[in-house]
Amino acid sequence: MDRVQGGVTPAQRWTAYDGELGAGYEFRVESAVIVVNDEIGMQERPVASKRRRSGQRTEESIYSVAAELFATQGYPSTTLDQIARQVGVHKSTIFHYVASKEDLLAAILDAGLSGYVTSLESIVARDEDALTRIIGATRNHLDFVFQHGRELRIFLRERQCLSGARGKAYLRMSERYQSTFTRLIEDGVREGALRQGDATLMCLFLLGSANWVVEWFRPDGRLTAQEVTEQFVQSMICNMLCNPR
Repeated sequence: MDRVQGGVTPAQRWTAYDGELGAGYEFRVESAVIVVNDEIGMQERPVASKRRRSGQRTEESIYSVAAELFATQGYPSTTLDQIARQVGVHKSTIFHYVASKEDLLAAILDAGLSGYVTSLESIVARDEDALTRIIGATRNHLDFVFQHGRELRIFLRERQCLSGARGKAYLRMSERYQSTFTRLIEDGVREGALRQGDATLMCLFLLGSANWVVEWFRPDGRLTAQEVTEQFVQSMICNMLCNPR
């Protein structure tokens, strides 16, 4: 049987004669919860709740600090010692949450890029003309850039650092996204909305320009994210139109 802190087995009983429980209360420990039995009835007091909240805050801090360091100084140049020092914990604490620095990178990308491909595919599947879907897909991509710029920057720069099956999975995700966007542009060319050209190259121009926004956009800058999106769509899409408006 597992033992809890202090060598006490679950369901072991005592009688408390002082302390916050007061005199004469019978209580026992069940896992991490003190169960108090008094004349009124059973009451549960979660003695580990503060510890759990503290652990959650530590875990969130580890991911946040790691993401910031990966984005600003690069994954290879970031060490677990640096992350631990900035969080204010010992390096060994990190291993309570992840097994390695690469696991930390994967967790950050998994959280930040969730829905990256499926959101595009839902737009492509709409019953609309190609140009409307291309504009919607471009706006969607820029929304993602503004909302998850840090994670996108890490993905674009550091995805090659993921090894084995995880690295292959992210490569497939990137290829799937690009091929889906390329097919959408091909639809636009076929419908006569976009000028004739290499759809793959047009896609790379469009996505490359959109991704570069993470390098220069500042939330406190002269233009808002919405204003950047509107001007981007007007300039980039108009250049691709068969008959510019």
